[in-house]
Amino acid sequence: MNIIQISDCHLFADKEKVGYNHINPYQSLQTILLEISACKIDILLVTGDLSGDASEASYHHFEQLFAASNLECELRILPGNHDSIQHLLSVFSESMLWLNSPLEFCNIHWKVHLLNTQFQGTLGNISKKELDELQQQLQNDADTYHVIAVHHHPIDCNGWMDKHEWVNRQDFTQLVESFPNVKLVVYGHIHSDIETLQNGVLYLACPSTCWQWANTESFGVSDLKPGFRVIELDDNAQFNHVIKRIN
Repeated sequence: MNIIQISDCHLFADKEKVGYNHINPYQSLQTILLEISACKIDILLVTGDLSGDASEASYHHFEQLFAASNLECELRILPGNHDSIQHLLSVFSESMLWLNSPLEFCNIHWKVHLLNTQFQGTLGNISKKELDELQQQLQNDADTYHVIAVHHHPIDCNGWMDKHEWVNRQDFTQLVESFPNVKLVVYGHIHSDIETLQNGVLYLACPSTCWQWANTESFGVSDLKPGFRVIELDDNAQFNHVIKRIN
């Protein structure tokens, strides 16, 4: 099972608009999707901030770029802090969104859980209801391996993006780290590739498909190129992952 994670596309209503480092997010996503089309892929997972201005047009831009890429895979989208849930629901079918969770696969013993951490402004939060549902699912599927996908960073990145935190992230990490069958937590938000093993769970941050943040004490932009993460799950609780960046 091959999952490709992209994150923080920050598309604008204006396809010609550029952002940090003079990057045009529409063009960089177009290039990313072209790179992805050469990969073996079952699911394209978008971990939030598909839009940069919450405009309805930005979601239609993504829809058109995905269609033009001719990717023959399932699409799953989580909301980020910049996203309009109203527009996500109106532009994409429910089967393409986080509402269709967890994802189950007939040929491997993995499930992928899609959670909504959108809260206030740039801050994240997960509801008690959603945490309770996750706990029940993990208890019911103790013989299954689990990947959990969120937008906000569940552990500190030790940089300026920690000001834009997930306010009850400790409730989440305490829960998932109490289940040894949770192997991976993947997330976006910080526009950076960070890998952290904590209490048996591997936390993987994903690069943005546009500009990259510098993980520094004060605000900064990195010169690293836009990228994406490839995750391969096998049937023995094993997985491989790699970051790829465009030239």
